[in-house]
Amino acid sequence: MTSKPARSRWFAAMLVLLAMPVAGGREPVNEPAIDQLAQQIEQQARQHWEPQLKIVLSMHLDTVKRICPDLSPEARRTIAAAGKKAVAAAARQLAEMQHGRRPQQPGAATASIGAAVVAALEPFASPEALAACTDVESDRRGRIDRAMRQVMITILDDRLSLTAAQRDAIAADLEKRWQPGWCDATHAVMNNFMVNNDRAAPDFAEQAVAPHLDDRQRAEWKKWCERTGVTKLGLHSPAAWPGQHGMNGAGIKPDPWWAP
Repeated sequence: MTSKPARSRWFAAMLVLLAMPVAGGREPVNEPAIDQLAQQIEQQARQHWEPQLKIVLSMHLDTVKRICPDLSPEARRTIAAAGKKAVAAAARQLAEMQHGRRPQQPGAATASIGAAVVAALEPFASPEALAACTDVESDRRGRIDRAMRQVMITILDDRLSLTAAQRDAIAADLEKRWQPGWCDATHAVMNNFMVNNDRAAPDFAEQAVAPHLDDRQRAEWKKWCERTGVTKLGLHSPAAWPGQHGMNGAGIKPDPWWAP
């Protein structure tokens, strides 16, 4: 029969073995490091991004106020609360993107604020007023998209020496194929994002560009995209994000109309 001291030593040894990681299994989690990263994300979201996104929220709320000046106090409080919640969520998403915890889609995060405001407005507004607010948001998005397409045409022309017919054909194809995420990607090209001493290439627009090039241009385009393609290298441009040009909403005073 095993003595009590022997059993105690055996039990202690088993505890040590159970605490050891299994070969080929998951590495022990560094809990302090995870907690520290979570704190950094939370701090950056609250102190850095939320003040900047207040500008975006203010823009959307001003549109609603202009189109729907007769909203009830309850409606105003509800819409403002939804906007504030959307700002907090978008700020956290942007902070997670900067720390590599989320795909790089700053434009989608920012756009979610306007979508939240319109969704909160829907129960309180007439169909005509809701449509008017939606049209304003659509027009604003359309102006940005058109500007980004023109930027891309200019960059392509500078690199590939396009003819007038090529510029027109590529512009038409870009408009037809344009995707929401291309605004963010175009910023990486527009802001001289450099890789290997070369400008980032808008390879995400391959189908709208390559078919309209001649052989010389197509060879240059292919070489350019292989070296510094935005999609190929997974690039993004922080300059596409809100607040990167000195804008900060920390000093913006809330409109008392939204807190009756």
